[in-house]
Amino acid sequence: MLKINVRRAKEEDCDDFVNCYVKAYRGLESYAYNSKRDIRSYFRWLMKRDERGVFAAEISIIGQHGEKGRIIVGFLACDSNWFSRYEGREVCEVHEIFVKPEWRGIGVGEMLMRKAMEYAKERGRDVVELWVGERNYRAIRFYRKFGFESREKNGCWVRMFKVIGSVR
Repeated sequence: MLKINVRRAKEEDCDDFVNCYVKAYRGLESYAYNSKRDIRSYFRWLMKRDERGVFAAEISIIGQHGEKGRIIVGFLACDSNWFSRYEGREVCEVHEIFVKPEWRGIGVGEMLMRKAMEYAKERGRDVVELWVGERNYRAIRFYRKFGFESREKNGCWVRMFKVIGSVR
């Protein structure tokens, strides 16, 4: 039996972040940091930007004899302190969302994205935006499923935008 839990990330999750990130970006290296050192620095930067907005997805595995194990299978970083020059105000910027390939398709990404929307509302933001690689078709479909619309393009990046409703 599997149980998915989304919790706030901690500094100690850095190695799991690196491991998940490397696996999740296989085939999409042109959109990613490619050295473990850079990925660790990126994790620290995300935690400094908005520590409460970085989330880890854990899977609890309960065996047939009751034994338990936990593994981290994905992350989301939602920055509620981001000033969008396109919107002219602070928004929640999803800097990162990824799930290990072997754990995709069971709802982990959806749980992480719902957590981002919840966090944005909690922080008083009514807009969520993100940037995605123009050829990251799987991610673009995923974001559209959540109501994100494509907006500006900058090089190989596409800005996607979603109004989550009035929260004030």
